[in-house]
Amino acid sequence: MNRRWVKLSIAGTCILLISAILNFPASLALGWVKQNSPTPVEWQQVDGSIFNADVFGLSIKTEQGRLINLDRLSTSTSILSLLSGTISTEFEFWKNNSSVSGKSALTPGSWKISDASGEIFISDLNQIFPEIVLFGVSGEFKIQQINLSGEYYQLPNSGNFELEASRLKSSMFNLSQPIGSYRVSADNIDNDNIIVSIVNLTGENQVFINVKTTIKKREKRLGVNGFTWLSEKADPSLNELLLLMGTLENNRILINEEWNF
Repeated sequence: MNRRWVKLSIAGTCILLISAILNFPASLALGWVKQNSPTPVEWQQVDGSIFNADVFGLSIKTEQGRLINLDRLSTSTSILSLLSGTISTEFEFWKNNSSVSGKSALTPGSWKISDASGEIFISDLNQIFPEIVLFGVSGEFKIQQINLSGEYYQLPNSGNFELEASRLKSSMFNLSQPIGSYRVSADNIDNDNIIVSIVNLTGENQVFINVKTTIKKREKRLGVNGFTWLSEKADPSLNELLLLMGTLENNRILINEEWNF
């Protein structure tokens, strides 16, 4: 009888522990993240457990001083993945009319994002990139795929991505038609560089682009190299925009610039 009581006690204790872990409040976990995060993290409301959480009004300030605000972040973490030392999570976030969903994985010392897709309106990036406001750029990014991985707090060192930038316009110019639509995709991602191509998506563009953007991670430099030019039907005022990007060469604008980041 005593043995049976001991077994029942052990079983009951295990069930209580498992239940406590499964229902551990996400708000307490985020409190720990806030105290240990290298960058400021704030939120307005947290619902659910650490394995199924909804965070509302999430705000993160990057080391570069940029502010990332999300209306809502929803996560669902696989409990079985913990047995292999990996935290595998499905996520989705919303910001105004923008939304992106995908999967993430955290292991000791590394991160990974996979199967990410969605739509981001450029106007929703104004707070993160104030430079967009200066040119009054609008339009949207349709994310076809994002598969990236890297070390903690570091830029990706492997993977690929592809997205479409479409219906781009600028309030600096009184245009009746969008500037154009473009494909943005990764050519190469390694420990030293991230090389991205930007090319025309359709032949109906007012502005044609063929450039490569290189992020030199060790030097913390961003470089853009290539050409851009106007179609025959383009609004002539767009010449002003192109000349801001580079220098005129054989009826095309040569872009060859580098900046620190």
